[in-house]
Parts: sequence; C-alpha cells; structure tokens
Amino acid sequence: MMFSRFLEKLERIAQFNIFSIAHQNHISRSKLCHVYSAVRCFQSGRFVCGDKYSLRHWSQSPTRVFGNRVSRAMRNEAQKALFDYLHYTRTLSFVDAEHIGKNSPRFVLALLSKIDDTRKEDISRSLTKFLSYNPINEFEPFFESLGLRPSEILRFIQRDVVLLSDGSTMFENFHVLCYYGIPHDKIGRLYKEAREIFVYENGVLALKLEAYERLVLRKAIVIKLVTCCPLLLVGGIDCEFVSVVNKLKGLNLGCDWLARYLSVKKTYNWRRILETMELLEKVGFKEKKLSNLLKRIQIW
Repeated sequence: MMFSRFLEKLERIAQFNIFSIAHQNHISRSKLCHVYSAVRCFQSGRFVCGDKYSLRHWSQSPTRVFGNRVSRAMRNEAQKALFDYLHYTRTLSFVDAEHIGKNSPRFVLALLSKIDDTRKEDISRSLTKFLSYNPINEFEPFFESLGLRPSEILRFIQRDVVLLSDGSTMFENFHVLCYYGIPHDKIGRLYKEAREIFVYENGVLALKLEAYERLVLRKAIVIKLVTCCPLLLVGGIDCEFVSVVNKLKGLNLGCDWLARYLSVKKTYNWRRILETMELLEKVGFKEKKLSNLLKRIQIW
C-alpha cells in the first residue's frame, strides 16, 4: 500500500474524532477548519505527493535490422562486441562493461543496423571492425543501462563529451551508489531528479549516505529512501525529514514503518508532512493516541 492509501485511512479515522477533541480542548472553529482542511489535502496528495514526472516515449520507431528479424544469437553477439569494446578497448571494468552491454537493448539494435553481415560468425567481427573506426558516444548505452528512456537520454547527451572517462566525477559518484547497494536501474531516476549529486567531490556522497544510515539505522531503508526521494541527497541533511523521523521514533514506529509506504511514483514534501503531524497533535492526537492510531493502519 502506498503512502497516500495510508493517509486515506488516517483521514477516515481522524474525521470522526477531530471535532469532539477540538471541543474538549476549546479550539476555535476557524482553526479546526484549517486543521481538517490540511488533513484532507494531506490525504489527497495535493501538497504531499505529486505524480511522477513523465516524459513522452521516443517518437521514432525502433531501427529496422535485417528486416526486423533479429535472433537471440545475433543480440548476444552484438552484446559481446559492445562488451569487448568497452572493456578491452575503452578499459572499463568488467562489471561496468558487462552491465552496459546486457542492459542497453536499443543501442545494441542500433549497432546491428550498421552492418550488413547476417551470419552469426560474421556479426562479432563486423561490429568489432565498425567500432574500431567509429567510436561511439558511450553515454548513450550507459544511460540506457540505468533505466532512462530514449527521450530522456537525448536530454542529457552532450555532443562534445562522448567518453565516460570525460565525466570521471559523474562516473565515480555512480560507483559510490552501486557499491552502496542501489540497483543500477534505479540510478537513472537519481540522475534525472538530483543531478547535483553526480558532481560531488570525492567522498561527499558516501558521507551523506552514511549520515542517513546512522539516522534510520538500516542500509536497506536508506536505499529505499534515496531511490524514492533522490532530493534527500542534495545539499545538507534534510532537517524536516530528520524531524519526521524523530517523531516516528518517539511514537515507537521507526523508519521501517515509513519505508513501507514510500513509492517511486510519488514525490514527498517533508515539511508539509511534518506540519500536518504537528497539526494533528494540536487538536488532541498526543503521542500515545497518535501512535495507537498509526498502528491501527493495516498494510496489505
């Protein structure tokens, strides 16, 4: 269940209690209406969650290759040729070259369209020859391997920078994310939404990840957090997020509870989340009552 579903349940439970609690605590009707409106907005996602930023699909049709008859064997040969080029010619690590070769199918098809030989034994040799005389823009298959769509890749390609070694800082921070355990196909979203983290000086990104790990106590939660909320890694540690975490700890819920409701399809405004929790406290949902309320929410 996503976080917005939790908020929907919270609002249904809270709406039956807010008015009586407000009366007992002598809260004005105007403030009560403001609180109730905030809860409804919080539930609906108007200022907490936004639709995932989407881009239209690439308008071009896939390149026609050999009359659109591309066998698995042909793809494998093309992947191997791309791996050999990246690893042996361009000296990328074995892991990086293998990942790019196996996870850039559109680029592989584009490579196949550059040769005329259709026999399996000729494909690897023909592609090796082609790549020897036609250096590629290495960022194209690299970005595709990170899960970016073709239309998104076009936004980030720089015609004057074609070698991954030319973007050494970016590549170093990419490796920091990989070594920490963030899946390759999730890093594309981080690049789209928080490109600043890919120009950090050596060691900065690792320190930010470690700081969040000390806060939420588990690496698996940090991985879920930064893949759903990449902006947490931009700038200093997010103070509003820290306050939300501390409140959850005070309610004996912790970050495991929070992580279950996060979704890569939404964006989160931690300041507004914090404000809404504080408003609920002001109308009578103190620690024990709010904790019991949150614990009643079932996760399906």
